[in-house]
Amino acid sequence: MASHSPSKPSPAWQLEDLIDFDYAIETETKAGTLTSHKHREVFLDFTAAQKSSAPAEAKVDRSSGFRFWLEAQRKKEPLSKLLPGRLFCRGLHSLKILLFVFAILSGTLITATLLRYDGSQPTNVAGFLTLLLGGQVLLLSLTALAFALRRFGTLKQESGVLVPLVISGLNHVLDWIQKRTESHTSAELKLQLRAFLGTAAKKQSQYRSIILGIIATLIQAFGIWFNVAALATTLFLVTVSDRAFGWQSSLSVTPEQTYKLTRLIGLPWSFIIPSGVPTQAEIEGSRIYLKDGIKRLTNENLVSWWPFLVCSLVTYGFLPRFVLWYLSHAFVRGRFRSLQFDSLSCDRLWESMTTQELRTSGRILQTEESPPPPLRDVRPEAPSAPVIEPEPEEQTAILIVDPELAKRLVRENTDSAIQQHIGWKVERWIRLPDETQSTADFWNTMEPLRSESAFERLILIQEAFQPPIRESIEWLQQLRATQPSKGKMMIYLVGRPEEAGKRRDVCETNERVWSQTIDSLTDDNLGVTPLEISNATE
Repeated sequence: MASHSPSKPSPAWQLEDLIDFDYAIETETKAGTLTSHKHREVFLDFTAAQKSSAPAEAKVDRSSGFRFWLEAQRKKEPLSKLLPGRLFCRGLHSLKILLFVFAILSGTLITATLLRYDGSQPTNVAGFLTLLLGGQVLLLSLTALAFALRRFGTLKQESGVLVPLVISGLNHVLDWIQKRTESHTSAELKLQLRAFLGTAAKKQSQYRSIILGIIATLIQAFGIWFNVAALATTLFLVTVSDRAFGWQSSLSVTPEQTYKLTRLIGLPWSFIIPSGVPTQAEIEGSRIYLKDGIKRLTNENLVSWWPFLVCSLVTYGFLPRFVLWYLSHAFVRGRFRSLQFDSLSCDRLWESMTTQELRTSGRILQTEESPPPPLRDVRPEAPSAPVIEPEPEEQTAILIVDPELAKRLVRENTDSAIQQHIGWKVERWIRLPDETQSTADFWNTMEPLRSESAFERLILIQEAFQPPIRESIEWLQQLRATQPSKGKMMIYLVGRPEEAGKRRDVCETNERVWSQTIDSLTDDNLGVTPLEISNATE
C-alpha cells in the first residue's frame, strides 16, 4: 500500500480543512465505513511519519492524527475530485476582494464629498466627524455592550442581530457552491455534495464561533480600509488644494465650550502632537455665521482644523478597527488551536484509527451461528516506534430499550455488537416505562445515574419501522438535556423481527427518515445508525 506520509509536519487547521474534514466524515458515515479497518492503516502511516519529526516518546493527539487522515482522504475519491472547503474559501476570498474595493471606494467618495469646497462654504467639522466617525463609534459602543452582556450571561449569542444575518449569508454561499459545481461534476458527486451541503447548512453551530470570528475579522478589515481611504483622501486634498474648515451651531454654544470639547476629544494625542488640537482663538476665529459668510474669517483659523480631523480619524477610526481586527484574528487562531474534535463522529473515527483489534466495518452482524470474520492482512506494527499511541480508555455507557424489545434481544450479543461498533462498554440496561409504569418512574430511575460517568454515553435501541414522531423527538431532546454538555448519545436502529433468532435488515427508507430527522436537530453528539443484531431464540 502506498504511504501517505507527508514530507513535513501537518500545518495548522484552517476553515478549508474543517469543511473538507466534515465532508470526508459525512461521506464515510453514509457509506458505512467510518469504523473500517482502513483508518487503522492510515494511523500506522501517521505514527511512522512521526518518527522523523517527533521527539522520543512523543504522544499523538487527535488534531494531528485527523489532519494526517484528511490529507490521505484528499488523495482519494470523492475528495480528490471535489473539495468543498476550497470552493467555500474561494467564495470567501471573493467576498474579501469585494469588501476591499467597496471600502476604498466608499471611504474615498464620502471623504471627498465632505471636503468639497467651492470658496464660499467651508467644511463643517462637526458634520465631517459625525458622518465618518459617528457610526463607527456607535457600532464600537454596541459591540462592547453586547460583549459585556454576553460575558455576564445576560445576552445569549442567538439573540443578536448578527448571527441570523451570518447564517443567512452562509446559506447563500452554500447555494453558490452547489450551483458552481453543477456543470462539471458527475451525477454521483452532485448527490454527495447536495447531501453534505444540506447537513452543513443544518450543523453550522459546530464551528459557529470560528465562523463568527472570521466574519468579525472581515468587518474590521473593511473598517480599516475605509479609514485608510478616508485618511489618504483627506491628506491628499489638504496637500494639493486649498481647503477651509469651520464650525457652526444654532444652539447657544460658546467657543470656550467647543474648545473644551475638542480638548477632551484630542486628549489621546494632545501630548504627542500639540498642534493636533486647535487653540481657543483658532476655534473662535473659525466659527461660521451664515449672515456674515466667511469674508471676516482668516485663512490661518480656517485651516487649523485639518490636523485635528486627521488625528481623530487615526485615533477613533483606524486604531480601534486595527485592534479589533487583531483580536478577532487572534480569537480565530485560538479557536483553531483549541479544537477538541470530540464529537460523536470524531470519537468513532478515532476509535477505529487507534484500536489494535480487528473489527468489522459498517453494519454489525452478531449471531450465535455466525462464523468469525475472516482475518485481513494488515501491516505489522513496529514495536520500536518512538511515538506512543494513546491508550484506549474504557468508556462505559447506559443502554435504554423498550421492555418488549428487550425481551427479544440477547444481551450478551447486543453488548458485544455495540462495543465492536463504537467501542462503548454497556454497563447497564434501562427499560422504558411500560403500561404499568409512568414516565415519572423512568425519570426517577435515571436521576441517580446522572452522576455516573456512564451517563455521558447513552445508547437507545430503536426499531426502525417506528417513525420518529414529534413526541419521540421531544423526549429525545429532553433526555439529551439531562446529559453533561459533552455527553453523547447513539441511536441504533434494528429491523423487524422475521423469525426466531433473526431480524430483517433496516429498510433504507426508514433509515433515511431517522437520519434526516436527527440531522435536523443540529446536535453533533447525537447519532443514528443501523445495527444488525440477533433476536433471542423463541
